[in-house]
Amino acid sequence: MNRHTSSQQHSSGRADALLEEFRRRFPVFAEFRPLAPGIENELQSHFPDDPNWRIIAALRRHVNDSRYLKATFGQRRRYNLIGQAVGEVTTAERAFIRAKLHKRAEAGESAAEEADPLEDLKNGQRLLLSGQVDYLYGEEVATACQPYLERIGEEKVLEELGVELLRTRDADDWLQTVRDRVPDVD
Repeated sequence: MNRHTSSQQHSSGRADALLEEFRRRFPVFAEFRPLAPGIENELQSHFPDDPNWRIIAALRRHVNDSRYLKATFGQRRRYNLIGQAVGEVTTAERAFIRAKLHKRAEAGESAAEEADPLEDLKNGQRLLLSGQVDYLYGEEVATACQPYLERIGEEKVLEELGVELLRTRDADDWLQTVRDRVPDVD
């Protein structure tokens, strides 16, 4: 085994151990409750000796677990570490989760998938973009652009669309922008 692979496995094992500690100490993790945005900052204050990247890696494993996705899809509220409701799961986030669970079901994936960090980043960008579209133009428009966003494989294109969203005049202008960037959906 080469040194790089060994290092990745060691880092992965430490992130897994940290995730187990999250689930042991915080019922919101053990119960797979939807987590509040920015919860990584709360975690950092509880685990100051762990680097932020390890906390993020453990958090990504948790939020990509099918149990978390299913629980988040079925709930309306988001929670902080002490279990207080502090936000909502948006309809755009639900649409994203539904698509992700459907894709996993088609692929026959189980609850304990290995997460690809780059794919996690792109999924996070898609989710954020969907939430912004939902906020600006409503759930129907967010749902209509979802198939287009799912087909985008380049992080840079997702970033560019985020900027273009801010420049659009209305929902029709946004949908046309997305269709022009990703023409092969239907």
